[in-house]
Amino acid sequence: MKRIVAILVLLFWLQPAQAGELAQGLSAYRAGNYGEAVALFRPLAQQGDPWAQYSLAVAYDDGLGVPRNFKLALEWYRRAGYQGLADAQYMVGRFYGRGRGVKQNPSAAFFWFNLAAAGGHPRAAALRDQHRLQIS
Repeated sequence: MKRIVAILVLLFWLQPAQAGELAQGLSAYRAGNYGEAVALFRPLAQQGDPWAQYSLAVAYDDGLGVPRNFKLALEWYRRAGYQGLADAQYMVGRFYGRGRGVKQNPSAAFFWFNLAAAGGHPRAAALRDQHRLQIS
């Protein structure tokens, strides 16, 4: 739920049409209509909207509205992360750090946590530093 709340914060900076569709998806998600939420997120995510990509990743990560699939969750987190979304970068770091949906890779985790920390994610620096010790 905390991840979805973070999405709401940035709705004010989105294009009006996209913001409306993303807001509808978030409303559906909060109401427990996960399939509807995914149906609203997917086209926006495919068009490159980083918050929709992140939201779709959360759905795959949690198995809500779609079957749980860590590989697809990682792919959507990664796409949003490449666009500079610190929350997504943090999640990619967690996936690599734990070996979730991908082979565990402390160097990759360090890289993604470092990006997330630079983007202002509040917990990324501590995990980055933990992974730095693993690769030293």
